[in-house]
Amino acid sequence: MKKKNKLSRRITWRVIGIIVFFNVFIIGAVILFDLVMALLQSETRAQHLIDGIEGKLETMVQVVKTTTFNNRVEVEGHLDSPETVFDALERELRVNKRIVGCFAAFEPDYYKGQGRWFEAYAYYTDSTHIERQKIGSPRHDYFNGVWYKKGFSLDRGADGYLTDPYFDDSVGSSLYCSYVLPICDHEGQKVGVYGVDLNLDWIYATINAEENKVKKMENVENDPNDPDDNENAFFIQILDSQGKKIAGSETFDDKTLQKILKKDSIGFKRMKVNDITYFVTSKRIASTGWTLVVAQHIDFVLLFGYFLGIIILFFMTVGGIVIFFFMSRSIRR
Repeated sequence: MKKKNKLSRRITWRVIGIIVFFNVFIIGAVILFDLVMALLQSETRAQHLIDGIEGKLETMVQVVKTTTFNNRVEVEGHLDSPETVFDALERELRVNKRIVGCFAAFEPDYYKGQGRWFEAYAYYTDSTHIERQKIGSPRHDYFNGVWYKKGFSLDRGADGYLTDPYFDDSVGSSLYCSYVLPICDHEGQKVGVYGVDLNLDWIYATINAEENKVKKMENVENDPNDPDDNENAFFIQILDSQGKKIAGSETFDDKTLQKILKKDSIGFKRMKVNDITYFVTSKRIASTGWTLVVAQHIDFVLLFGYFLGIIILFFMTVGGIVIFFFMSRSIRR
């Protein structure tokens, strides 16, 4: 009888050992597969977001480029006096509601009686009213501005220069950028720079909408008692050509920022952001020189994999215990 009991126990433990081995193998394979799929899903999500925002920026650049080239012709045809320049600027503004202002800055003493600086600027003060303003002075010496130097250095048929975004509260507290082209007289000589201003507040709205949409889909909700809990689980950021933040909730540390700016694109790379591990995807938009960045916290990326792995481990453990109980009884019989 004792020999039979020993034999049944040996057989039981060997069978259970085989079952446990294969269970562990299967659990490991399933969890690994699930984590890989979570990584691929997050990489696809990041690329989809970058492609969507890039498309909106490219559309903006194309619209402003076409508008600026067309408007410049109108300004160049009315260089007779400062007043005719202002009239041309205002006409173009009324036709093109997408731009908030336009300007024509001229070479030193181009118009006699106007002094060394003459920059005609027309802009919307609200949705219907256009204000005219003459700017340019020792304090606003546009000749030393990067936008003026870049614009004036371009050939007439070349693409214009899109400035990095800047904050201006002289008209309204908003983020702007400008697109500039050289102005030529009827003899083909460059006499100044023409440009249009764009309000970039829509970028903030776009970034916030995309972030909230992703967090809602992934059921990531901020704890009102701990606002920083999930605030940076996932974020999008746009950097200008100098690495300054245009839009976004987080700020990169210098070391990470240099890594991002060093390359035209980063394809879902694990990186440290302020000593926190993220999966970072970035792309430089050629037409603007700006860089789009999508950063996803490692827990945000792998959370579903962790959760599913725990569930699988629980049920297979319970199943193993049940199998052990019934098999041991069967073998003893």
